Parts: sequence; C-alpha cells; structure tokens
Amino acid sequence: MVKRTVPLRIVIGLILVIGCIAMYNIEVWHDYYFPPRKEIIDEMAYFPSGRFLRIVVCDFDILFSNLVWLRAIQYYGHHALTDYNYPWLYHIFDILTQLDPLFMNGYRFGGVLISEDGGQPVEAIKLLKRAISYRPQSWEPLFDIGFIYYVIIKDYNKAGRYFRLAAINEELGGRSIRFAAQALRKAKKYKFAKDLWHQVLLTARTEKRKETALRSMRYIQIEEDIDTLQQLVRAYKGKYGRSLPNLSELKKIDLIKEIPVEPFNGRYLISDSDVVTSTTLLFDELELKVRFLNQRINAYKIAKGRAPDDLTDLVKDGFLKAIPPNPFGDEYVYDKIKGEVLLYTVQGRHK
Repeated sequence: MVKRTVPLRIVIGLILVIGCIAMYNIEVWHDYYFPPRKEIIDEMAYFPSGRFLRIVVCDFDILFSNLVWLRAIQYYGHHALTDYNYPWLYHIFDILTQLDPLFMNGYRFGGVLISEDGGQPVEAIKLLKRAISYRPQSWEPLFDIGFIYYVIIKDYNKAGRYFRLAAINEELGGRSIRFAAQALRKAKKYKFAKDLWHQVLLTARTEKRKETALRSMRYIQIEEDIDTLQQLVRAYKGKYGRSLPNLSELKKIDLIKEIPVEPFNGRYLISDSDVVTSTTLLFDELELKVRFLNQRINAYKIAKGRAPDDLTDLVKDGFLKAIPPNPFGDEYVYDKIKGEVLLYTVQGRHK
C-alpha cells in the first residue's frame, strides 16, 4: 500500500488560515467587551504601507484588511469621542485599500472621514482616484470627488467636471447630472448648466422631476440676466460717475433694448448699493428667514410655555442675538395669536 502524505506547505497554510481566523474572532470579541486603549489604536500610525503589507501577508490580504477595517472604525470612534483629531486617517485607509483594492466602501467611507473630519480633502481625493483606477465604470467615487470639490474646496469648475463624469456612468435621471448642473451654475457656466438641466427634463420620469428641471433652468436665467445687468450698471457708473437711479434708465440711454423679463413673473431691481437682484431671489431669502424665525419662536414656546409678545422678545430673552433684516427692507408680519411670522405676497410672487 502506498502511503500518501500531505505536503508540508499545505499544512502550514492551513495552520496560518485557522490561526488568523481565530485571531480575528478573538479580536472582535475582545474589542466588543473591552474597548481598545488609545495606545493600541494609535499603533496604526506605525504600520508600514499597504503595498508592503500586501506582499508580506501573501494570500491573506483580505483577512488582514478586515482587521485594519476594524481598527479604522475604532480609531475614528475613539477620536470622535475625545479630541476630534484624526492625523492618521489617510494612512489607515491607505493601508486598508492597498490590502483590498476592490473594497469600495473603504474608499468611500474613508473619503468622507478624511475630507470632512480629518480636514484633508486633497488626500481624500487621492484615495478616491485610486478607487476609480480599479473600478473605472463605477460612478460613486467620481461623485464623491465632485462633492468634495463642491462642498469643501468650493472649486465649482472641478466639481462640475467630476459630477458630469459620474453622470456618464450613472443611470439616466440620477443625481449626478443635477449636481453637475448646480456646480456649473455656481461656476457661472450658464449654458452648460442649462444644457444639463435640459437633459434632466428630457429623461424625467415624473412630473415633479420635470418641474424641478424647469425651475432650475429659470433660476439659471435669473442669474444670467443679473450678471448682464450688473455689468451695465458698472458701465453706467464708470461713464457718468454716479449711481444708476433705476434699471429703466439703461433703456433710455440705449445701453439695453429691453429689460429682461424675470422668468417667475417677478421683476429685476437695483439696490441703493448698486447691486442688481430680483424679487424672486429676495422672496426666497425672505422665506428662509421666516422659517428660521419660526424655529426660534417654537423654541421660545417650549421654554416659556407661550408665544412671544413681539419678535424683540426673542432677542431680549436670549433666543436670538439680533433679528435678521428683512430682504425687502420691510417689517416682518408677526401674528401674535398664531405665534408665527407670516409670509406675504410680494410684487408678483405668491406664497
């Protein structure tokens, strides 16, 4: 009878796998019942690069990445509860994604934490770009990069570029194209922004989505008109050395053929400080301020058990530092019986 023996390397491999699984389960159990000390969490700072570790751990990179993932969550949780200081976030998620390059949640979650909590948006973008290299057809990391440029860095040109790239891979009617249009609007690339909203309009599956697209295109038109009028106001002041009395004067001196029609049936106007705006934008600002005031009134009601007699009570009793100015320069309409500030009809715009 021929005696068969199991190769030594297979035996060693099995021992390593069983040992690593056991260590992982023990680690999970221990960290659940005994939260790790700061010194243990900070040991991640001394880990070598993920690329080096991947070579060392051979075929067990996924298992080790799970251990690093656990430590990453612990590291973030510890500092979120103590000092809000995350100097090693990028290093930890760099290790994690080097060990498991296809772990998309690691890239995306890491990108959020590194950019927002860690205050390192450039490093977050670097991490997310690596995700794109491994999953070029995935729209999510492209969207995340666009979001970092849009919200944190405030580079609306680059934000628009990445949102548009994300929209190519995302399904029709997704959110990427809407964010791209918003970013391009902020970058004052009005034609591109309107073109994108037009695409949203054409692919919209619901009336609500169509209305959103149409409203957005009208708002872009308002901003485009305001930019044009503002340039003419500056030209008038440069030529005549005085402020423009009203926008209709531009037509009288042939600087413009017609004052643009405001898309929401409002009107364009100029402030005492030579700033062009529209009643639509002023009403939107009023709506936000009324909502804010009513929130503070509700807080007053909860604390005092009654509505304030007057809005000045909010300041007097410490619920506001000051009453925000009404965008139209009027007094707010306060209904003491209802205990709320009312929105009112304003020159062509309705509640």
